[in-house]
Amino acid sequence: MKKIITGLMMMLITSVSYAGIYKCTAYLDGAQAGPAIKINASKTPIAETKAQDRMVKAGQKLDYVKCEEVK
Repeated sequence: MKKIITGLMMMLITSVSYAGIYKCTAYLDGAQAGPAIKINASKTPIAETKAQDRMVKAGQKLDYVKCEEVK
């Protein structure tokens, strides 16, 4: 049982350490639609998908989302 818990903790720590912070902005008709949000993800396409899902659930109308990594 200890090995299973240790393995799960290591997977969690490893996945978090490779994640980066992305600043994501929604666009509607070529103009910014609402404030930018921050997302934790490992890659830009994943960040854009997460941001779009979060914004749509909040009721925001958008055409697309663009994310850039914050350094």
